[in-house]
Amino acid sequence: MAKAAAFEMLLPLISEPQAYRHAQATLTDRESEIETIDGKLAETWQVKQDMSQELLTGRIRLVARHRFAAKHLLSRLQHPRPQQSMNFDRAADR
Repeated sequence: MAKAAAFEMLLPLISEPQAYRHAQATLTDRESEIETIDGKLAETWQVKQDMSQELLTGRIRLVARHRFAAKHLLSRLQHPRPQQSMNFDRAADR
């Protein structure tokens, strides 16, 4: 005689409409987060543009104790890397 094979059957814990509502709520939350981040990015980009314009027109002068610090700051304005932070005074002393 053949033995019956043992198997597991996974059943959903929530109904399908509940799953759709949960997925929709999650996606809505993520869309809201993305919109917030996009707004912050646009604001940061505008500040960068404004600061670059002020420096280029000479209305604001960059005062740094060391040339390296000024050069590094200007390069960061051209190519921002928000995930990295650097203390310019310490970097110039190296």
